[in-house]
Amino acid sequence: MKNQRLLVFYISIYFTGCTQMDFATQPGSEALRVKGGIQIQSPAPMTVNKVGVLVEGSCTKGFKVELSGVGNGSVSDSNLDCKDGLFSANVKFSDGDGIKNIVASQNMDVNGSGAWAQDNRDFLKDTLPPAVAIITPVPNSEVMANVTIGGRCESGLNVSLSLTGLGSIGTVPCNAGVFSHPYVLPGVDGAKNIVASQTDAAGNAGSDNKNFIKDTIAPAVAITSPAPNSLSRNGVRVGGTCEAGYNVELSGVGMMGTQTIQCTGGTFVTDVAYSNGDGAKKIIASQSDRAGNRGSSNRDFIRDSIAPIVKIISPAAGTATRGIISVSGNCETGLSVVVSGSALGAGTQTLTCSTGQFAFSLTPATPDGTKQIIAAQTDAAGNVGSDSRSYNIDTTAPTVRITGPAADSTYSTSVTIVGTCESGLNVVAGGSGAAGSVTESCNSGSFSITVNLSSGDGAKSITVSQADRAGNVGTDSRSFDRLSSTPVIKISAPTAGTRDANGLTLQGTCQVGLTVNISGDVSSPASTNCASGTFSVAIVFAGADGIKTVVVSQTNVVGNTGTDQRDFIKGVVNGYDVFNVTIGNPRVDILFIDDNSSSMEKDQLKLGQKFSSFISGLNGVDWQIGVTTTDCSAGTYGICGSLLPLTGSSGKILSPTTANYEKVFLDTVYRPETVGCQARGDCPSSNEQPLFASMTAMDKRASDNAGFFRSESDLAVIVLSDEDEKSNSPASATQASTAQNHFKGIWPSGKKLSVYGIIIQPGDSACLNAQISDSGGFAFEGNIINQWVNLTGGISGSICDGDYSSNLQNIGRQVRNIADSVELSKTPIPSTVRVVFTPSQAITWTVQGNRVLFSAPPPVGTRIEVFYDSL
Repeated sequence: MKNQRLLVFYISIYFTGCTQMDFATQPGSEALRVKGGIQIQSPAPMTVNKVGVLVEGSCTKGFKVELSGVGNGSVSDSNLDCKDGLFSANVKFSDGDGIKNIVASQNMDVNGSGAWAQDNRDFLKDTLPPAVAIITPVPNSEVMANVTIGGRCESGLNVSLSLTGLGSIGTVPCNAGVFSHPYVLPGVDGAKNIVASQTDAAGNAGSDNKNFIKDTIAPAVAITSPAPNSLSRNGVRVGGTCEAGYNVELSGVGMMGTQTIQCTGGTFVTDVAYSNGDGAKKIIASQSDRAGNRGSSNRDFIRDSIAPIVKIISPAAGTATRGIISVSGNCETGLSVVVSGSALGAGTQTLTCSTGQFAFSLTPATPDGTKQIIAAQTDAAGNVGSDSRSYNIDTTAPTVRITGPAADSTYSTSVTIVGTCESGLNVVAGGSGAAGSVTESCNSGSFSITVNLSSGDGAKSITVSQADRAGNVGTDSRSFDRLSSTPVIKISAPTAGTRDANGLTLQGTCQVGLTVNISGDVSSPASTNCASGTFSVAIVFAGADGIKTVVVSQTNVVGNTGTDQRDFIKGVVNGYDVFNVTIGNPRVDILFIDDNSSSMEKDQLKLGQKFSSFISGLNGVDWQIGVTTTDCSAGTYGICGSLLPLTGSSGKILSPTTANYEKVFLDTVYRPETVGCQARGDCPSSNEQPLFASMTAMDKRASDNAGFFRSESDLAVIVLSDEDEKSNSPASATQASTAQNHFKGIWPSGKKLSVYGIIIQPGDSACLNAQISDSGGFAFEGNIINQWVNLTGGISGSICDGDYSSNLQNIGRQVRNIADSVELSKTPIPSTVRVVFTPSQAITWTVQGNRVLFSAPPPVGTRIEVFYDSL
């Protein structure tokens, strides 16, 4: 700032614009009138100059102009003429800056009146230049092309900026004592001199200049290691080249925070910690020079903190082995698997991981004991994944010894071997002399195993062994003799079922040298000798009258026993039948006699719809079904025992293999000739003959009905009718005994017959009345049919039942029961019946008429003997 300027105030009386001045005197004095005046017209008041000013003005002609005042240092002419009413003179300011008051006056004294005319004006002397200084940028600092020049200045004066050698930069105002001007330095890099100047109103010029270094080249910094996309776990050692003298700043989203390091010898290196989370990590290296130029380089790296997954899959941990271990597992493809551990001793083995798997074999290092195998993988990031398993190396076999029986001992079919062994391991007995291997546990150091000897008599070598978990096997062997033949003994006389009041002479064949033992229902003797391969001995029956089982046996040196037995009769028992089971599931041929008269439409439908209930009772039966009608007339529908063709399937015989057999049965028994026949007037015969139709069906077994009546098959006849046999002419009706005898005449033995009816049962008046009402007066109780049912052990149900399910299921079950039965040659007294199964069977039985019904079918090969007293 400039120095304070002196302010001097003058009080003057100006007379301007006057052409006449009047001076008044005190009363009584003489008045003086003077014309004219003086006035400073230029320069303007407070004109600033550092030396002086040219003062000009108007004056009164004829009077001298005198310039004076405190600011008047010197004047070129202090006594001026007023020429043409004007004056002019150069005034040099008195010393010292400040306000300079200049007075212009004319002595207007006329006649000694002493009157003056004057004018004065203040000017400002200023010899101090403006104070201007460049503050920013710092002198001699390095700057980029874009620079803002700023500094201090004298307010109110513009600041002129110029670049030495290149001329003016521009002019900016000085506000509040400061100036600022953005500028792009031209030309090449290097030293630049900038001048800032101010010139005040007095012409004083102040200036300042500063040198700056233009630098537009950024520092050269580059990351050179590690390679781009290098993998590491938690961080990376970053290195590179740089411009000496400037710090290197490392930053980026891949870092935990910014790091600053020195550039030494044109290089830098430092460890960088990655930011959280695996994946790509960008690291930026940058340098800024003093000019503000910033050079940078970046490189992406990969953080990978997940270790490879390597797993030993086999063998299982704790596996015991005596030799080579074959190890396999899963791994990360592309990385080597390094195997180490005590199983390898001090060494390691490097494997290739192919398609996610590795495998190798090794012979464990000695000695025996627990050995560890470690499989490890290290990825490019340095993450290490590993898995380990321990195995038990065991090359010592278990100790197992046979201690009994003595070698070369004789046995029939098996021998029980005892000995010592290693507890916790199974003992396996086998060898060429064994029928098969037998395994038992070793408890408290001992074992006992029963071994079946292989077929064929003679020496049998038996070996016992123990294998430990490592596969070491300890063995011991011993030889024994097998003598497996059983003495052959047979009763040859008398025949089974022979009856005697007290006893009889028993004869048979036997093995010489062995005693014949006699047991069973005998009181004496207990034994007899075998002479020349035969025996003959008189026996006495024990106990009361009835069936007596006599057993003969011989036992050889090794305890093999041969036996035979035969049943005889003591006293009055007079019934005896023998049966041999030659087939598995019982066979039953089932003949349905379907009443097709005009009143049977609803009943046929009910039968067909509930056929499944009938079949449910035949579980385990080999069945087949044929259907015929009650019409034995000479009319259109009189087929009389011939099987009807199946409706909806080929042939005449229905079996479990027939497709949709339930629907086929319904469509076959629901007769089209019955449905609506009264309206048509062409109904089948109403003189029903179910018994006669059954007989003729049997007679056609080799013609119309070929294939239906099978050998070794029972026969079941099921009658559906609302009338009895030939109800219209009962005198000529076929009787139940006639039908039964007809069956027996064809099959006197080996085939059982059972008859069933869905009829109006004898004495059921309610059902009879209902059927009469429904049929228009044509209905009869099934008396003859029911007689045949009872004669064969069958059952009957009511035709009036709304649902035939129960009736049909009961019939099916009874068919099955009779199939599981034998038919005796005589009708027995039930309490006297005794049944003997050979071989013995856990089957119960009941007596029904002349049949013995079993709780389950006896297996094929069973011999069934029935003893009884007949009626």
